[in-house]
Amino acid sequence: MESTYAPGYPRAASRPERPGVLACLTVSSTDCSSSGPWLIDSGATDHMTASAVGLGDYMAFKSTKAVMFGDGKMGDAVGQGTVHVLGTFGALALEHVMVVPGLVGNVLSVSTAMRKGVSLLFSADSMGATFHRGGKRLASASESQGLFWLDTPQCSILSAATLSS
Repeated sequence: MESTYAPGYPRAASRPERPGVLACLTVSSTDCSSSGPWLIDSGATDHMTASAVGLGDYMAFKSTKAVMFGDGKMGDAVGQGTVHVLGTFGALALEHVMVVPGLVGNVLSVSTAMRKGVSLLFSADSMGATFHRGGKRLASASESQGLFWLDTPQCSILSAATLSS
């Protein structure tokens, strides 16, 4: 698996300013459920996916929103919706998932989850993480090659759970 991520990625001098640019990470992985694996990304501004397939309440944006990938390339978010996936602790919903054609994989934004009252606890003992809200365990994650992926019953290391946001 190859991935590139540069927190606070500087814009090249020749690249024009794009106000309201969102940051996210582009990843490569194999699909292991209907929505594919979900990368836990502490630098992403929003939850993101490449396709509106499987999203409930999908709404196209009136105008696209600029997105900067981890490798510095630009893309456009064309709409958003909600995805429901079976996680390790039951069915979970990820709301306001932005659709970014060209994105490889799915991105779960830690900051978006935290704004919805979700806590994330990493464990050095298990090399994993758990998501909690109000004392209730929502989802778990496993580390693979330095990245954390949400766990689901369908997937082993690379996984595709979601959590309410």
